[in-house]
Amino acid sequence: MKGYRQNDFTSKLLKTCFSSGCVYDKLVEFQGKIILFGTDKLGYTFSHFCEEKAKVNYRFFKEFQGIITDENSQSKKAKIQCYLRKENTKSDLDVEKQIAILKQDNNFNRIEFANSCIVCIDARKYLKANLKALKKDKFALVKD
Repeated sequence: MKGYRQNDFTSKLLKTCFSSGCVYDKLVEFQGKIILFGTDKLGYTFSHFCEEKAKVNYRFFKEFQGIITDENSQSKKAKIQCYLRKENTKSDLDVEKQIAILKQDNNFNRIEFANSCIVCIDARKYLKANLKALKKDKFALVKD
């Protein structure tokens, strides 16, 4: 991350991948945009942030531990909980369903550029629309 608020997005160890203060949380807080370059079918990790916020039952927390070395070669032990998909449970993200939710909310801004595309998505609207969809149907984001 580079720019005016880069320090707001970095250097904080989190309890979970998507807990308060994570990059996606900051994108929502600062009314940020998610930009997809060269694809409209990849890049929907923000959906997993929404799933954690909604506490979907097809994922679970698993703790990982290790040593983190920062840019100053300082090392320290760390642990984080990741929100993983349950095996043998319907849990694969359906990108087409995700795109449909974004389009329904007028939040899928796609332009053609250099024989490809650029997509712009408002992070706050993305979260709000997904939480609404997941409240209505807990499997709203996953493949049938």
